[in-house]
Amino acid sequence: MEERKMILRMLDEGRISSSEAIDLLKAIGENPDQVMEAEKSSAQTITPNHVSTTTSTGEQKTESEQKSSQKTSNQDTGSNRVESTISKFSGLIDRVVNKLKDSDFDFNFGQAIEVDHVFQENDVFVNKVKAHVTNGGIQLRPWEEQSVRVECSASVFRTQSVDEAKAYFLKNVHFTLEDGELQLMADENRMKVKAVMYVPAHQYKEIQLRTSNGSISLEKMHTNTMTARTSFGDIALDQITGESLEASTSNGKIKLENSAWNKVDLETLNGAIRMNGKYERVEAETLNGSITFVLDESLPGKASFKTVAGKVELLIPDSLLVKANLKATIGSLNCYLDKVKMINESKDVVQKKMEFIANEEAQNTYELDAETKTGSISIAKR
Repeated sequence: MEERKMILRMLDEGRISSSEAIDLLKAIGENPDQVMEAEKSSAQTITPNHVSTTTSTGEQKTESEQKSSQKTSNQDTGSNRVESTISKFSGLIDRVVNKLKDSDFDFNFGQAIEVDHVFQENDVFVNKVKAHVTNGGIQLRPWEEQSVRVECSASVFRTQSVDEAKAYFLKNVHFTLEDGELQLMADENRMKVKAVMYVPAHQYKEIQLRTSNGSISLEKMHTNTMTARTSFGDIALDQITGESLEASTSNGKIKLENSAWNKVDLETLNGAIRMNGKYERVEAETLNGSITFVLDESLPGKASFKTVAGKVELLIPDSLLVKANLKATIGSLNCYLDKVKMINESKDVVQKKMEFIANEEAQNTYELDAETKTGSISIAKR
């Protein structure tokens, strides 16, 4: 009940979107349609507030007078209210995570039997990779061979012997390679499969990697498009280049090292986002975690960063013209760039804003939007 009220309150206050509220309600085992309908019915029975009140001396105050008298008090207590909300929100995230783990990824099946198996195809052409491992993890590695090799280490539950475990593994893990598309599917909850996939080192058209409970990692790959999704686990990309990347995790960190993308969309519910490299267009959002962004080259582009509970740190080459719009509900806004022209700045207790242009004579422009409900935002030279 407490979690449901918290989610509805955040939705009402505009702190989360409708789709985020629905996802959170589902995560704690609630029916979103029933909850929203009950909330709507409840709201219809509430009596509207009177437009005036009576003081202890019998003097009436109009609505505008009430608002005026409350303004100062609201400013004094606003910061504390936001901090309390963020603290409760972080606790809510942890409870949602624990409930999801208990309900969806319960490995209390008794003793597991370990099974190792290798899938391999030689002299092949591959330009698409699709892998889905429900429980376990995926590592994708390039090599100089014109072959595909997938090394699987599996824990198989509810089996009585190695032979039975191996038979169950082979029945429920599907490895195919047709028309240039490599597929690995391991969808059974009774197995925990860690797959290391070795593929030829060349440019790929598409890479799709998905797990429900496990991490995803890649290194030294080149692809046009890539999707990486996990519910519980980290996503780590090292020296990956491409046109378009979508990466999301409900509970885990997202880390991009020495990578280059034209378009990046990152999202995590509970975890930090860290990225360095060359990025033209970026959207990165976390509800409970910090964001660190390091831009390595002075290329034009645009990036948007949002976090509810966490700080944002941006490091930008000093040879770029920077147009920045920073917002923080509480916490500080800090700009350490040179040649800054301030366009708009607000230092209200519960809503700080900073809009500026830096290094105006530079040739290439990078636009930055950053917002945090709590914590600080800092932008400095790389």
